[in-house]
Amino acid sequence: MAETGQEQVALPASQAKLEALLQTQRTFFTADAADKVAKLTAASSATIACLDDELEGLPATQREALAVRAEAARVRGRALDAFESFSEEAELLLSTAVKLDSTNVDGWNALGENLWKKGDHAGARNCFESGLRQSANIRSHIELSKLLRIIHGGSAEEQAALRRESLVHAKASVQLGFSDPEAWLGLGNAYVTIYFQLTRAPADLERALQAYARAEAHGPECPDVYYGRAQVLKFREEYASAMVDFRRAAELDPSLPGVQEADGIMSWMVRVADLVARQGRIKPKRLKQLCAPLRSVKGVAEHGAEAVSVAELVTGARQNAGRAVALKPILPLGEATEVPARYICADCEGAFVVLSLYHIDANRLSDRDTVVVTAPDVVAVKWPEAGARGEDAGEDGLSGAAGVGRAASREAAATEEGALSEMEGDGAADSAPKFRSIQVRDPAMLRVNGKAPRATAAGALRIQTTVSSSG
Repeated sequence: MAETGQEQVALPASQAKLEALLQTQRTFFTADAADKVAKLTAASSATIACLDDELEGLPATQREALAVRAEAARVRGRALDAFESFSEEAELLLSTAVKLDSTNVDGWNALGENLWKKGDHAGARNCFESGLRQSANIRSHIELSKLLRIIHGGSAEEQAALRRESLVHAKASVQLGFSDPEAWLGLGNAYVTIYFQLTRAPADLERALQAYARAEAHGPECPDVYYGRAQVLKFREEYASAMVDFRRAAELDPSLPGVQEADGIMSWMVRVADLVARQGRIKPKRLKQLCAPLRSVKGVAEHGAEAVSVAELVTGARQNAGRAVALKPILPLGEATEVPARYICADCEGAFVVLSLYHIDANRLSDRDTVVVTAPDVVAVKWPEAGARGEDAGEDGLSGAAGVGRAASREAAATEEGALSEMEGDGAADSAPKFRSIQVRDPAMLRVNGKAPRATAAGALRIQTTVSSSG
């Protein structure tokens, strides 16, 4: 049985060797790339040696049959193409395989992956589509969906059409393999692409998270699922969950920077919580001067909204319908071009909150600006559980990946613990919110100095994966 489940001619021993090789390619992860190359090289050589022996044992008439020659070329070419770099010899063999037997779906898919490595996206697309013309199969849909997400060039309409077609193929792969975790992973990544490049609809990110959950449920565990989901959760400011997924991804694949990502989130949270707790480290007199004009800000009443303070806001967006809060940006948290762009802000009472602007062109805000947010969507940011912070998860107190970044994690954890203790005080609960964030996704819900900002151009969140052609 081959990769697509398609019955092939009788070369069972070498086909089994090839399947084992491809399983190693998909599931063996190590911090040292050379280790994986060595393992793949040994498995590739064993597959080719097995194929030679198997062919030698066949009668000459059977060995020269077109179907056998085609499958032998596919197995040999696929074995040579098990590495990240392009193989010209593999291309020649796989091209021969589909010329000898144009109905060989696995041959078309293998040649498509080979040409993708070469940078021949048009040729790769033609191969995957040829595989689908032979029969509906999961692999062609999965690979074609990935490919259509990374092809660039052409008009905006053409790019949008490619991304939508990518989603169609991702959905088709799930329909053919409802319990296939790779199909669900591809669907999640397709929805992320749709969100960032086309719709900006939060529902698409929610669909992505649902697809990742399906991939996780159908197992086995895949680092790409955890890493992709962690990036979406971080973007949505669900930091505790993001840290858990980043660390799990690194545990499964030590080459991924999951520990560093989780540590970075924790450091950022500590810094922001400190700034909020210390009121931006601004002297009280200066803070009072900055916030005083907020009591009579224009632009609240025109929305028919009730002016409220940060303290009166509740978590969520629907609960704050009909309300508006005026804010004074105090400090930027990163670059204005980042998504979301974040600022430490104060209200008329001098209460501090984080303002997160999603896909909104507000330039770089400063304390000279006044911001009014209608129907504020409020998120309460809490510390993650100890295990997600990298504590009490093993002999060395970290849940990191087999030693990756452990020294840095120890140092970061020690620094953060000091800051945490100082801010929490004795007996403070980890579950208590440490600061709140107001998320703004709709420019219509925002006024900067009385004017509505514009939405920014489409951007992209890169979903990092462990295989170069994955996405």
